[in-house]
Parts: sequence; C-alpha cells; structure tokens
Amino acid sequence: MTEHLDKVLDTVGADGRFQKLLILLVLQPVSFFSGFINHQLLFEVVVPEHWCHVPTPANTSLTPAQWRNITIPRTDDGQYSRCLMYDVIETQDGNTFTITNTTSPCRFGWDYDSTQFQATVATSFGWFCERAAYSQHIMAVTMAGNAAGSLLLPLLSDKYLGRRVMLVVTSGVYVVFLVPTLFLSHPAAHLIFRFLAAIFYPTYTAIPFILVMETVKCEWRTMVNGGFCVAFALGICAASLVAYVIPHWQALALISCLPHSLGPLYWWFVPESPRWLLSKGRLPECCRVLQRISVINGRGEVTRQELEEKLLLSTRQDKASQLHQVFHYPVLRRRILRLFLVGVGVHLSYGVVTMGINIMPSNYFLSLAILALVQLPGDTFSWVLAEFLGRRFTLITAILLAAVFCFVATFYLHHELLLVVVTGVVKLALVMSLQILYLVVSELLPTPIRSSGFGIICTIGFTSMIISPFLINPDLGVGFRYWAMLGCLLVSLVAVLAIPETVALPLPQDFLEAEQLGCGRPLTAWIHHWNHHKYSINTQPTVTPSSWPHDPEKQAAQSLNPSSTVAVA
Repeated sequence: MTEHLDKVLDTVGADGRFQKLLILLVLQPVSFFSGFINHQLLFEVVVPEHWCHVPTPANTSLTPAQWRNITIPRTDDGQYSRCLMYDVIETQDGNTFTITNTTSPCRFGWDYDSTQFQATVATSFGWFCERAAYSQHIMAVTMAGNAAGSLLLPLLSDKYLGRRVMLVVTSGVYVVFLVPTLFLSHPAAHLIFRFLAAIFYPTYTAIPFILVMETVKCEWRTMVNGGFCVAFALGICAASLVAYVIPHWQALALISCLPHSLGPLYWWFVPESPRWLLSKGRLPECCRVLQRISVINGRGEVTRQELEEKLLLSTRQDKASQLHQVFHYPVLRRRILRLFLVGVGVHLSYGVVTMGINIMPSNYFLSLAILALVQLPGDTFSWVLAEFLGRRFTLITAILLAAVFCFVATFYLHHELLLVVVTGVVKLALVMSLQILYLVVSELLPTPIRSSGFGIICTIGFTSMIISPFLINPDLGVGFRYWAMLGCLLVSLVAVLAIPETVALPLPQDFLEAEQLGCGRPLTAWIHHWNHHKYSINTQPTVTPSSWPHDPEKQAAQSLNPSSTVAVA
C-alpha cells in the first residue's frame, strides 16, 4: 500500500515547491513561535524580590532606600521581609510621624525590584505573600493542560478531524482562552483559562510536523525533523531577547498570540494530508489534494482517473483504525512499549538537567538564552548523524553518551566548573536523543495513529518532567539526581536496542505495514546511509491470521495467500 502511495507522491512531487512552501510558511514559523511561547511563560511567572509598600510622608527628606530601611523589618538572614512592615503613626497635622516596633501584614500593597522585570503576573495582580504560590500554580496547570491536550486532541485528529482542521482549531482556540488571562486577576478564573489554553498548545506544535512528514519524500524526513528542532531552539533564544527588550508579561503574551491569531488563514492554503485521507477511504478528496500538489510543483495536471487507478491499489482499509486496536499487533505493540520507556527515561533526565542548571542567577534573560544556545549544537549534530549514520545508531549513541557522563558527574560533585561542563555534555546528548526519538516515533507508527502516538509520547514526556523537580531536592544529596538519571537512561538504552532502523523506509500507511516494518533488517546490523539499499524492504503481508482476531476481511485475504510467512519482531 505504501509503495503505491509513495509512487503517486513521487509522480506529483514529494520534494517540490509545495513541500518547500509548507515547511517555510507553516512548519518553521509554528516551531519558532512554539519555542517562544514555551519559554516566555518562564518570564511571566517570575516573582521578583518584593516588600511592603509603606506610604512616604510628604515632609520627609529620606530617600526610598532609607525609608525602606526603617519601615521594613529584616529576616534572620538579613533580607527585607516580604510580607511584614513596621506600623507608622503620623500626627494629625502630618508634620511628624513615629515608627513603632510592632509589625503588621502589608496594608498598602507592595513594592518590588524592577531591575530585570517591569511587570510579571505577580506584580500586576499582587500575587505576593499568601498568594505567591499562584504564579507557580500557573506552571503546574500549564503542564497538566499540555499533558491532557497531547493525549486527547491527537486522537481526534487521527479518528475524526484530520491534520488540517486540527491545525486551524488549535491555533484559534488557543488565543480565545489565553487573552482573558491578561486581565483576570482572580486566581481560580486565571488558572482555569491557563489550563484550557494549554490544552491546545502542544497539538498546534505537533500537527504541522506530522502533516509535513506525511507529505515529503523519505530522504527529507531527517531534514524536516532537524529544522523543526532548530527553529524551536531559536524561538527560545528569541523569547529571551524580546523579554529583555520588553520586560512586560502582557506584551510578551500578546506577541505570542500574534501567529496563532493568523492560524485560521491556514484553512485557505494548507490542504489535508493525502495519507490521512487515504487511510479514511476518502479517495476523491485525496485525489484532489494530489492534483493540487502536482500543479504547485509544476508537474502538470494529473487526471483524477489516473490517480484513482493508482490509488485503488492502496485502498486496503485497516479495520483497526482506533488506537486501542494496536494491541492486536504484537510486534507493533512491543515497539510502542519500548518507545514509551525511552520517552520516560529521556524526558525525565532532560527535565532534571534543565531545572538543575543555574548559570547566571543575576541575569535571568541571559541564563535562558545560553541554555537555548546549548541546544543548537545537539539539534544540528543529531540532524546530520541521523541522516548518515542511521536513527537507531544515533539514538543509542546519544543515550549511552548521556549515561556515561551522568556516571562521570558523580566524581565531580564538588568541582563546580567541571560539573557544569560534564552536565552540559549530558544535556547535549539528551537534546540529540529527544530529536531522534520524535523522528523514530513518526516513522514507526502507521497513519491512523501517527498523531495519537506522537501525542502520547509528548504526554509521557510532560508527566515525566513533573517528577524531575523532586529528583533535584537538596535533601536527597547532589549526587542523587545523577544516579537517578543514570538508572533511567540505562532502561532507555535497553529498550532502544530492539527498535528497528527506519532510515530510507517508507512511512507505514496502516497497522499491517507498521507490524512488518523493518523485516529484512536484522537488529544486529548497523544500517546507515551508505548500505541501507542492501537490506530488503518487505512489503508483503507477513503476519499470521491469529494477529487479526477481529478482522474477517484480512483473514479471508490471508487464506488466499498460503505462502505468507510469520514476521520477525
């Protein structure tokens, strides 16, 4: 089935002007601004140093610093109290005042250090003292919304709506729910809208990637994945720069909404994925999309009859079109389980490294920019290595490198400079691992569940990263985080050893093709750019009827082909 569909895509153009426009006008901008949104939130939730605002008498000659020094008590560590003030008693004529030794909670609001931030959520809404935790709750509900959206919306995309509708819906609805948060000071209402907006963010990021991967030729997939990750990292850097120039959270949020507000325009020039249409048996629509691609790519207008004749060979409908039906395919089931294990180990370790590094506490903007720049070499290396040395080899190497340097880090816990260098290598390797993981997920899963599986991996990642802060608890010791990461990475390494090499393989269109993907490619062989043509690509059914207990049509088709063999996991 995939062989015929790929030939049709080659006919209309799988590497032409259409694909280039899709990458430049949809994928790269969405990825860039997704990175921007992902990190501009970190600037919004910062709670700067703050103290009670005590009205200054009109007739005093004290400077603000001197007035603060005599009206704000200090804590045991010498810092100004954030939530207490000395009582000030003025005479009726206002000419004199007395500062008592008694303290009371802030009655006139707060002043705060505006050296780095002009305004954050906390300073705009007065979320200090007993309300200080609300800013951190924003991060928690955002992560929860991301996890929920990554789990639910891709299922709708695969089963009902498709890539195009989901792209437009998520972009528009995200703005609808985010804009009210700019003005809602009530904590419960603010957090509810944050959660609702977060549901749509990850799917808006992932759908263009899936759409492009299903449209380009296999030789372009590594480039698409690498460009996607590089644009994301550049978006993070841009968020630091823009936040430095415009240190106001509401302005940053409005800037992040701009590309999403333009998202509905995609409806007019972004077509549906022909692979998804074919998986749903919508042959006429699939032909219309392919005809449009052919015209844009300058291949001439292909007749609908010609396309239908070719695609009729590719219309075997897979009854297992729902995610839970994957359990009827043992090889695919084991591969997905291994991908989940890899996702947990790599995401959790990435969260520990990212949250545990503090480069320049005095300059929050520069710290995040440096951390983003560290990702760029990892994205570039994995892009090149995966293309020429193979996905599986690169993923194994990156996870192994991260594990080795986690072990090395335990010997340099008290050497700050060396520990930063070693941890930097760990992060570099983890960035490479994540990029290849997303690429392999998109190449191993069939079209009916490609978006769902991708979303579940993201959900696992968000959930795993919630655990990361607990592993960097100082009470557990500095070395505990590295031993925990080492254990997770070793489990991931064992799981990835049995994942097949997907370099130069066509994307599986249905469950059967995903089940037999990699047949003829032994796990003990190193398959790469220069020798992949030596390993056969088996496109014939190679599973037994017992694998299809709920598909009478497949059982009947199998009975007509007694020469079929059993697939090797």
